[in-house]
This record gives sequence, C-alpha cells and structure tokens, in this order.
Amino acid sequence: MSEKCKRALAAALSAALAAALLTGCGNKKAAETQAPASAPSETQNVSPSPSASAAPQTTKAEIEAKLEADRANLLDVTWAPDNSAVVYLRSGGSGATICLWRVGKLNEQTVRKVEGTLDGLVWSPDAACFLIVSGHTGSADSTSSIIDVKTLKQLGGDVASAGVSAPVWSPDGKYLALSVDTKTDDGKTTASLAVYALASQSSVTVATQEGAQGSFIVEYWKGETVGYTTLTASGERAEQTVNIGE
Repeated sequence: MSEKCKRALAAALSAALAAALLTGCGNKKAAETQAPASAPSETQNVSPSPSASAAPQTTKAEIEAKLEADRANLLDVTWAPDNSAVVYLRSGGSGATICLWRVGKLNEQTVRKVEGTLDGLVWSPDAACFLIVSGHTGSADSTSSIIDVKTLKQLGGDVASAGVSAPVWSPDGKYLALSVDTKTDDGKTTASLAVYALASQSSVTVATQEGAQGSFIVEYWKGETVGYTTLTASGERAEQTVNIGE
C-alpha cells in the first residue's frame, strides 16, 4: 500500500472514532438530564365511610321522653332489668293494648289486646320473658301469661294463681313461685306455694296450709329460698321461707 493510501485510511479511522465518542457522551448527558422515574405508589387502605342510609336508632332516653309526652294514655310502664326494652299498657279508642318498645327501634310493637283487668307486667331477671298478670288483685284467682320477648308469643298456656300476689321469678328466670288456692267440697281452702317450671310447663307444690285464712303472699326468691307470708288463725301475719333446693 502506498504511503498516500495509508494516510487516508488513518484519517478515516480517526474520524469514525471521534464520532463514536461524541455520540456516547451525548447519550450519557441526555440520560443524566432525564427526570428519575417515580417510585411505585403504595396502595392505601381507606376505611369506608359509614353509610348515609343507615337506619337511625332510638336511645332509652328518647323512648322515655316520648312515653312521658304520652303518659296520659299509658299505664304500668315497666323497664326490663337490663334496660333493653320497656312494656306498658296503652289505652285508646280501640281498646287497651300491651306494647313493647325495644331500645334501638323507632317504634313500639303491639303484643296483644287486653280483656278484663290488668294487674301488672313482671319481667324475668334475664329479660328474656315477661308476665302479663290479669284478673283482680285479691280475688280468688288470677292468670299469668308468659311472653317470649324475641317472638312476642306466649309460652304455653295461662298459669293460674291466687290473685293476692303476682308470681315471683327465680333468679335464673326458669321458674315461677306462685300462690295457689284449692277449695274442698266443704268450703274449706288449702293455700299452697307452688313452683312452675317454664321448660316443662308444670307445677310442683312445695308448701301447704290447710284451713288457711287466706292465700300465701309470695314475697321474694333469693338463691334457693322463697319467702312468703301467711295469715294465722288469729289473723296475724306470719313470715315464712322454704328452700326450693331441698
């Protein structure tokens, strides 16, 4: 190769190398000036806001205020032991009805219409049931209807007892202590203290007094002890107790 060709080849290689160097530097500079890629955004757990369509609830205080405003039409307003509901007698043009109002609900519920005389409404200690005691206090007999709070249906048939005192619930709400009067053919009366079991819907007599001057008055049920009062032959009151566990 002549000297002239060698010089021409060297010049071409030099020019190509310079062009390659310039291109690499330009790409590097352009990369450096580009904005750094943003990091992936973290997913945030956002709690859903309460539904605007949630039904409003009525508090115990609000129910009491409404009952107070309507007290002219109400009798025997009786709250459950746990303050979860209230039962009462409502009078009106269509007759008297027993109503129940649950805390958290906007309106009362009708339990049943009342025929005759209402002697009282008695809650069980566990607030699962309540008694509708009807008849005439002090009369020969009375009836008690046991109402299930969840269904507002009566449990079993009516429970008959002496009208001198309402039945008394056991602490666990499974039994009733009640006074029962039995008259013989000669007109004498046997006063009895009976225990009624809700599960079996049957009664067991635990104490009797023949020729009684009046019905037993059931006073209380504490633990396994039922306290009651009787009238002696001389007309004096005698307080007595009986252990149901025996």
